[in-house]
Amino acid sequence: MSIFDPSTWFLYAMHQRGEEIAELVTKYTKQMTVLEVTINYYHCLSLKQVEQALQSQLNAAIALEKEISAFYEEGLVTQWQSDQCQVLVLGRETSLESMRYALRQAEADLLVSMGLSPLAEISLDIEQSLDIPGGSLEDVVAEALISSPQLHISDRQVAVEKEKVKVALAGFLPRLVGFANRTHSSDSFLLYDNYWTYGLAGTMSLFNGFANINEYKAAKERRKEAFIEREQRTLVLMLEVVKAYLNVEDAERQSLLAQKALEVSSRHLAEVEDKWREGLIDSSEVFDVLAEKDGAQMELMNSRFQQQVSIATLYNVMGITDTDYGENRHEDNVAKNNYTMEQANY
Repeated sequence: MSIFDPSTWFLYAMHQRGEEIAELVTKYTKQMTVLEVTINYYHCLSLKQVEQALQSQLNAAIALEKEISAFYEEGLVTQWQSDQCQVLVLGRETSLESMRYALRQAEADLLVSMGLSPLAEISLDIEQSLDIPGGSLEDVVAEALISSPQLHISDRQVAVEKEKVKVALAGFLPRLVGFANRTHSSDSFLLYDNYWTYGLAGTMSLFNGFANINEYKAAKERRKEAFIEREQRTLVLMLEVVKAYLNVEDAERQSLLAQKALEVSSRHLAEVEDKWREGLIDSSEVFDVLAEKDGAQMELMNSRFQQQVSIATLYNVMGITDTDYGENRHEDNVAKNNYTMEQANY
């Protein structure tokens, strides 16, 4: 297209906005991938901690079974109390196997989200937990309005529609087209016989009445729609930030409550076990308090997982999810693996 045609530059500006939208979509896709991997990562860590807790509970149940079996041989407890303890051990073993199965599934989901084979083995390191973003709710919303890739994409879409209006308006303007002709001369004073001549030719497009006017009006309407969609996207984003922020606060309160409940149930269990060894209470009461303590421990682990997921979600909604550290670590790991292979070959 001729560089003297105004619509050429408007189309070029639209192309630039389109490239910017593509970059922002790539960034947003990376952030969503990081969020998915983060959720699966903390899910695996949570299940791993639950597995360790169930293993510890199983060991405690086995020790309790041996102790009650010794009491049963001495005639201090009845048959059903001994059987009840065996059922407790069997239940703990079943729960442990089910948890290992769930953990293997969660690890497979994590590997798939990382683009790896679900059949591969993976070992996770427990890193420092995510920090809650500082500042008030208003500060968090303001940060989201500044950093969110979704709003940046909407801004570029509005800009594209504005350029379309300019393109439609350029249909009413005269167009200048550059030309070049190759000519031949027999003049002996010229250095070259063949040479180029350049110039400009002005053309006026035939006014097509309603076609040009309707295209201009349609472009203006599309610009209004893009602006309205951008405003709606802003309101939706603010709502998402508010929800994510409140979920973080609620998850923090739930985690503190679960921690307090575990401390109380642990002290309760220690007191009940002392009374049971003194023969003041029945073994069934010990089992009830032990189940209460186990439930409080599971609730604490689940609340911590929910807290990390809510923080990661808030990071994503605010548009501040870090997407660069993964590439750096991937390059470091590749370099480390290559160095190890070279050593092995050597």
